[in-house]
Amino acid sequence: MSEIPSLAAVVADAVAATNLPLRARLLQGLLIPIGPLAMSVLAGGVFAKYAEFARRWPIPLSLEDVARVTSSQVAEIARYLEQSDPSVLEQAVIAISRDSTAVAALGASVVAIAVKLASRRAERAQ
Repeated sequence: MSEIPSLAAVVADAVAATNLPLRARLLQGLLIPIGPLAMSVLAGGVFAKYAEFARRWPIPLSLEDVARVTSSQVAEIARYLEQSDPSVLEQAVIAISRDSTAVAALGASVVAIAVKLASRRAERAQ
């Protein structure tokens, strides 16, 4: 059996596979817990102009900026969150799993991660 991809990898791939409005909401959710300094340096500083909105909802991302964000930039943000606050990535996977286009594009990866997350939650509940 192949190895289950990391949450960061799945989220990065999924964000790229979603439509623009969902991608904007996902990026907002990923950026909320990131402070202004990290927002200024992560992903090559592409979100630096939004640093004044750090840790506030909503971050007013423009659809033009969202459209230009690359999968590798999202991956860098996701890896940062994987280390600092993995629950944010779990929430992103849940949101992604509700989007049929993203699920169709990622298929097995989303299912594998969803099963992994459900297993973790069951273990924590015991």
